[in-house]
Amino acid sequence: MTRRGWVTAAWVAVFVLALSLAHPGIAGAAGESGSTDGAPLPGATPATDRSGGTLHGNHLTVGNQVVGDGRVLVESAALMSDGYVAIHRTENGSRGAVVGHTHVSLGRHVGIEVPIEPGVLPEEGSVTLRAVLYGDDGDGEFDPESDRTLRSFGSETEGTFSARAGEGSVAVLADGLQGQPSTGSVTLDRVELDRPGHVVLHADRDLEPGAVVGRTALDAGTHHNVTVELDDEFFADQDERFHLWAVLYPDDGDGGVAADPITVGGDPVASRFPVLRVDDGNGTTGVGVNTPGSTVAVSTPDPTPSATTREAATATPTAGGSSGSGGLPLPGFGAALAVLAVLGYLLVRRR
Repeated sequence: MTRRGWVTAAWVAVFVLALSLAHPGIAGAAGESGSTDGAPLPGATPATDRSGGTLHGNHLTVGNQVVGDGRVLVESAALMSDGYVAIHRTENGSRGAVVGHTHVSLGRHVGIEVPIEPGVLPEEGSVTLRAVLYGDDGDGEFDPESDRTLRSFGSETEGTFSARAGEGSVAVLADGLQGQPSTGSVTLDRVELDRPGHVVLHADRDLEPGAVVGRTALDAGTHHNVTVELDDEFFADQDERFHLWAVLYPDDGDGGVAADPITVGGDPVASRFPVLRVDDGNGTTGVGVNTPGSTVAVSTPDPTPSATTREAATATPTAGGSSGSGGLPLPGFGAALAVLAVLGYLLVRRR
């Protein structure tokens, strides 16, 4: 090959390598650009949760709830770096002052308890609050001015919900991040009731609760790992992946389900979550989830209300809906592409 050919090939390699470094998501990893989405900087090791499963972005879900002990329950969250869940007031539809926060570690979490300031919830009626994920700027102290919000697909990772005060808490928590394998039943991570009631499963109908497909009765109090059987015919008709609604209803006084669900701000206390249908009972797509706790979380269900699910890491509360998600790069893709470009050019030149 001529000297001019070698120079041209070198420039092609440099151009492709520079392009891959400038855009580490060139392989199709949406949402990864520097650290703005909470993902690692170029060249860093991709973030993993504490069970070793790869995280694909920041995520948060939070639902309507009755707050009986001064702590808001965030249903689930996934963080690509250590950070915080903060609860904000809302003012004219926008994010207002912070009224509570808690530190959460990198990984997946379910049932994050966030203490909120006294007086946030009115004695009568409900308020609209917003849960937001923040990354830690490295000083170990939460500051909404210096700690950046974590982003998902270019948007801030946050969820808006209604809350009201009550003598006891009312909430239902399911892991909305990944589908749970099911052979005909589903397990809810946590249910809180201030009176005897029922968890009723509804089919998903255009993102709203549809037909009833399962139910179970519960006493007042906090319940962990609540299993509800699904209607056999309904389950058999479902695709490999589908969604359900878990909605809380009061008891009608005779052991039956009341006509109307428990509501906050006019909307039911409910959770929408994905399910993976498996037929042999050997589903292997289990979800690793970090359990919140005041010291070190555990990998087995905890019978106390402060620890809620099924994996390990740390989420330490400090005094103080809806969902979102992002992506990871494929390290080395740009360099490999540059090498292939050079080899392809040389092959063409030789022919």
